[in-house]
Amino acid sequence: MTVKELREKLAQLRKERKALFARMTDGYKEEDVKAYEEKAGEIHDTEYALTEAERIAQDDLLDEAARRSLEEGNRERITDEEQKFLKAIRDAVSVGSTYTGLIPSTIASEIVKKRESYGKLRSRCRRITLSGDYAIAIDGDQVTAEYVGEGAKIAEKTPSLGKVSFTAYKLGVLVKVSEEFMADVAVDAIAWLTENIARAFAKKEDTEILKGTGAGDSHITGILTVVQDDAITSALATEINLDEIKRLIGALGEYGSGAVLIMNAATKTEISLLKDENGQYYFPPMAELTAIQGKEIITLDDVDAIGAGKRAIIAANLNYYQLVDRQNMKLTVLNELYAETDEKGIKATERLDGNVLRSEAFKVLACAAA
Repeated sequence: MTVKELREKLAQLRKERKALFARMTDGYKEEDVKAYEEKAGEIHDTEYALTEAERIAQDDLLDEAARRSLEEGNRERITDEEQKFLKAIRDAVSVGSTYTGLIPSTIASEIVKKRESYGKLRSRCRRITLSGDYAIAIDGDQVTAEYVGEGAKIAEKTPSLGKVSFTAYKLGVLVKVSEEFMADVAVDAIAWLTENIARAFAKKEDTEILKGTGAGDSHITGILTVVQDDAITSALATEINLDEIKRLIGALGEYGSGAVLIMNAATKTEISLLKDENGQYYFPPMAELTAIQGKEIITLDDVDAIGAGKRAIIAANLNYYQLVDRQNMKLTVLNELYAETDEKGIKATERLDGNVLRSEAFKVLACAAA
């Protein structure tokens, strides 16, 4: 379906849901409630489809606008360094040679900005850019203050210190291009490269911040890798109730300020449909569920949906997750990889590490085993 058709469908579904809700206010009937819930699920699916269709359409518009811009000679902002970089890539693609080089700082900065906007977790984490390995000292037993009597000595208290070390692991993006595509001067290669590279990096970083398996696999260390114990286990294998979510938030204690709830989109839908003992919805059925007890909800496909034994919700204060970026991104043209189809591979790499600073700032709600 087109974007226009999806918008029209969504408008009609919302109208139908509104009519069902009005009918329910005259008295709850089981068939009305069931119809309302089915309509809410259909709206959720259509909203997701519309979001993806709009994103694809926006990408197409950006590509077309970039082409027109170049045809009209409006690319005055391209620097000499960027021109040389793009020429080197195009030359390597056209003649079948190999090119490896650092991405110019102006282009790298654009990738970084777009990566921040596409990713859901990076912007909330603690970040630093360095050129070498890095270690952070972490307080174990906190130093505390106390009242002291006149003339009395202050008792010495030495905090125990732990250490979290960071190195750099290579994360790569591989994009296929045709010789004709890169040779076409009407293509805004900078916009195209930054868009594709940033989007791929952002998606993979979200996954790794949650599930990265650590130094043994040359990956960053994810939250779920560090936090092995579940703070809360639901009473049922296929349902989560609001009290359990509140206890999960409460388990954060002093780390609750600024925390978010990370879950699958399907879990968010199930929570939005929760009802009290009188059959009333806990959350306004006509509004999008964006937060619970002031904790913003972030949806990621990398989190398990509700199911027996699944770790379904993460309460996370991401200020206690550290990302360390290494300076400089590198780009390589690979000529042999897709030779049979007259395509080339463009590989971009970044080097980074990440780890949990304080495990107490992350709590997991798991579903009961079957």
